Amino acid sequence: MTVEAIRENPWNVIAQPLPQFPSRLLLEVACRAARYCVASEHHLMEAARGGRYIPAWFNTDEILPDAHEVSEDRWLQALTKLEEFGAVIAKMPDEAD
Repeated sequence: MTVEAIRENPWNVIAQPLPQFPSRLLLEVACRAARYCVASEHHLMEAARGGRYIPAWFNTDEILPDAHEVSEDRWLQALTKLEEFGAVIAKMPDEAD
């Protein structure tokens, strides 16, 4: 995972592992991207529950998970990563001012 990969697609923070020794900047950018993913999927999950969002892949003729369940799964993945990043930041020494 790199800052460039996150800039290209914020969802890369979910799909890619952290490097062994991430910089504070990378972690801060990863946290911002993960917060975006958490917020956007929560919004889509609620919209799907309310019938305001139907994904293009959704097909009622096949046995598929509900649209809100897919968003809920993605929301949980993003939330887990956000917590992971926060734990790594918490263990880092404070930077000098």
